[in-house]
Amino acid sequence: MQCEVPSRLRTPLACTGTTKDARILNTDFELSQYSPEFTTLLDRIFDDHGLIVCGWSGAWDVALFDSIMGNPSRRYSMYWAARGPLGDAAQRIVKHRAGQIVSIVDADDFFAKLRDHVQTLAQTHRENPRNVDLLVSTAKRFAADRDHRIDLHDLLQAEVQRCLHNLRTSTPAVDTAVAGVERLIAFQESSTEPLARMLGVLGRWGDGTEHESVVRGLVAVWLQADENKPVIAHLRCYPAVLLLWAYGIGLTIARRWRDLYDLLSHPVNAGHGGPRRFVYVVSEWLLEGYRNNIWERFPGLQDRRTPDSDHRYDVLDGWRDSFVAVMPDFEDLHDTWEILFALIYCEQAPGETDRQSMRFWAPVGRNIWRSPSRDRILARIADGDLHHDLLDAGLAGGSKERLADTVESYADFAGLVR
Repeated sequence: MQCEVPSRLRTPLACTGTTKDARILNTDFELSQYSPEFTTLLDRIFDDHGLIVCGWSGAWDVALFDSIMGNPSRRYSMYWAARGPLGDAAQRIVKHRAGQIVSIVDADDFFAKLRDHVQTLAQTHRENPRNVDLLVSTAKRFAADRDHRIDLHDLLQAEVQRCLHNLRTSTPAVDTAVAGVERLIAFQESSTEPLARMLGVLGRWGDGTEHESVVRGLVAVWLQADENKPVIAHLRCYPAVLLLWAYGIGLTIARRWRDLYDLLSHPVNAGHGGPRRFVYVVSEWLLEGYRNNIWERFPGLQDRRTPDSDHRYDVLDGWRDSFVAVMPDFEDLHDTWEILFALIYCEQAPGETDRQSMRFWAPVGRNIWRSPSRDRILARIADGDLHHDLLDAGLAGGSKERLADTVESYADFAGLVR
């Protein structure tokens, strides 16, 4: 709280207990009223700032109690930290200010944790949730009206540039310690979240006019990784993968299969040897993570069978309220996207590799151990409701035989890996 206190008023308001300092207000009479100047200052503080209360009963400081109760403002929050049930006076204040009670062990523990949380927010540069909500709402409004195509394009470009700027200039320097890498991941996720939510919206509700701009933005974020390599080099492309997953899931909800196929087939000039399909470039990144057990090092992921896919799922599950809302089968939706990603990767491989040996590889995700969901989705692709639409979109070159071979190849590989 920042509020300039006049020098003549720089006297502690109240303190209980024995003291030799004559400036401390201590007796019932001293605590029953304040000077007009102090009352005015308190009104200003209570009106312009939130309050965190810890270690105060509210019962004996009559003037302070009256000052709080006499201020009707609820513009900012109040949090009352307490070790046990509040007394009557404290409960009246909490009710009056629409405050929240925080159960704590003790003051030292509470303020130490509060400090750590504030420092974490500062280090990750997490965007204000209200700003993210405004961005998402604006993207939805522009996507719903073709007259706002230019506005939507400008909004998207501005957000891509903001994301790139954060990743280029604010990425924390970390060592290989787990705690340092966790800070890096938290920063990347917070820097990516606004754009990822926006891409999910555009994937689900876009009409295709925005698709080219989205793909260019995704590729730009991927390519910037070569300019900004953290110590854990594998993580340099993690933000772009999160963006790709958000947009891909949005396209999957909308069944925009042609745009999905175009996205993963888009040529990317990454590394040597000329442009390659985006799905190949990203799959190499996934394979690097598998081979080096990158994600298994982190707390909570050590015993996961697909730690990287599980973590991406958890992150997207936290962001999906912007574009998936209350859809109950989000796991199946996520599996569908990752299976389509894998099929587009390996659609040119069937017939050229031995499916019964580990020389055949495909980028697997959580569906590898969610076999009922995987089998259901593969059946829909092979000869169910998705079959003709995916062929029309270009999957397997539009060939029924090649698509069947691709699905069989992936199913065999998934069974072997599992």
